[in-house]
Amino acid sequence: MSSAFIHTLELENELSKNAGLNETTLDKTMKIKTIKPEEKEERESPNIIVKEDLEDNEEPKEKGPEKYSYLDKDSITDGMGLNFEFGLCGEPNGKIYKIYICPYNFNKECELPFLEYLLELGNGAEYNFPYFQFVCPESKQTSFSFSNLWSNFLGKQEPIEEDVVDEMSAGHTYFMNQCLLRILEMIDIQEDEDPDLLVRIYKGFVEHGQNSIYTIFDFTGLRLKETKTNRRWAIMDEILVHHAILGYKINEELAPLFKENSFLTFITDENGMHIDLPSVLYICGLDSNGDYINLYQSEDETTFSLFNERVNHPNLGNVYIFSLAPLPSSEGNVSRIRRFVAFTPDAQYVLTDIGKRVYTKKEAGEPEFLGFKLPAFLRQKEESDQESVDQESGEEYMDQESDEEFDEESEELPKKTSLTRKEIDNQLQQITNTSIYFQENKIPYWCIKSKLYFTEC
Repeated sequence: MSSAFIHTLELENELSKNAGLNETTLDKTMKIKTIKPEEKEERESPNIIVKEDLEDNEEPKEKGPEKYSYLDKDSITDGMGLNFEFGLCGEPNGKIYKIYICPYNFNKECELPFLEYLLELGNGAEYNFPYFQFVCPESKQTSFSFSNLWSNFLGKQEPIEEDVVDEMSAGHTYFMNQCLLRILEMIDIQEDEDPDLLVRIYKGFVEHGQNSIYTIFDFTGLRLKETKTNRRWAIMDEILVHHAILGYKINEELAPLFKENSFLTFITDENGMHIDLPSVLYICGLDSNGDYINLYQSEDETTFSLFNERVNHPNLGNVYIFSLAPLPSSEGNVSRIRRFVAFTPDAQYVLTDIGKRVYTKKEAGEPEFLGFKLPAFLRQKEESDQESVDQESGEEYMDQESDEEFDEESEELPKKTSLTRKEIDNQLQQITNTSIYFQENKIPYWCIKSKLYFTEC
């Protein structure tokens, strides 16, 4: 699975272990979880190059080009569950099947490739694959030519004699015919399109549930038609973990479909190893008070955002900040949040909540709000208020004397209770990892230092 997902499970275990501990039993070090080098070596793809504070315009030095594959026929043969020829129509059976069209996109916009599956928002306000009802033909003499159908679709009058389908049963040919009719409603076909398109993009089908057939098609590089239907590309994290896209549920059958057919879930490298699954995250900016807010898509393409995508965090640096879920301030307007696919290589987990104080706008990198400087007397008041907050925070984190006397026979020193604000800040500033998990005021975030590892979806 993805390094983010695996690491998060470990994080939950770590948090559950510490949940029952009293704060007075903690060492005087900030709680940080680092993945061991040998664990990183196993879980991270060898072509991810971690560079301290890698800038967006810097190119990583890859070890060499890698080959990635998905649903390779050589790797999903017998016993893997993916069927190629539709053989359920050997004899007329009168059954009514639901044929789901499952288009995927092999996305290469990040340092590692990832999968997206196209879902539609149905009348039941949940996302699912589009489908049609299918009944096997009564006659075994069904004739069909993909080339002729293609010509008719493009408005050409003269039929093409050649048939691109060879040695397939009448039932399978009829099945492919019905699938093609639905696909032509979804994609924008060009006149110079390859007439063998369907044969090229068809990968096979999986039986799942009662009389349900999930048919897999590769839509990579194809252009979708504009439609009023609400369609979105969903990643595995949304299908398997969140079961939702921007507040709308994903049909409950899809998670079991991918879990029971794991070959549909993962991209593999040239060594047959699974590529990490990325996470869905929501980019954050800062409001006038220096608090995190989710950024929204603009309804008007002619306008531009007043927010810089980077956040100048006082300890983590000038970085990109993402929330793991829509923030409470976004409630009621979740569908317009800017949604991202992100990998989190070289991850460091800060288990201590670092949101014990409120950062000023100056510390948060926003001395001005929308071009207007604050009056001097307000800036002075704000700085004075912050000094009070810092003083209270410092008192809260001051070391407490242990009630127990030091046991001279013991080799262990008495455990310190907690840290001062300054000590926490110093430790945060020393973290140089490419991605950092942290919490502020009980809300989890990811800090990612380079655009190489995320893309908007």
